[in-house]
Amino acid sequence: MRATGFCVLLLATTACSWLGVHEVEFRLVNRSAETLCLYPSQPDALAGDCLKELAPRGNAAWKLQCGEGAEARRFKVTVVITTKRRGEIIYDRTEECRIWQDSSREFVIEEEDGELVVSDGLP
Repeated sequence: MRATGFCVLLLATTACSWLGVHEVEFRLVNRSAETLCLYPSQPDALAGDCLKELAPRGNAAWKLQCGEGAEARRFKVTVVITTKRRGEIIYDRTEECRIWQDSSREFVIEEEDGELVVSDGLP
């Protein structure tokens, strides 16, 4: 019998170290009236094409690969969130994959005093 490799999503994170592939899956909760866009880098955000859209008052899951190999958990992963209408960056953070994996991986976007505020569960 020949085994085939696959990753099983467990809770919100997959870290298939036996394959050498490391990923992190984020959960996003948009409590605002704005449509938001998600990007894996600032250059992608500045290009203006909404790579992953998050509807007003919507929820979404978003998975990013950290990389492959023994050092993949140390690779940098960037999360950029913008408003779709204005293209304004409301969140931009880069951390090692392991930091994201060890966090709650949840982003909550809310409106406070006319501003969009992003909570990420990281210190």
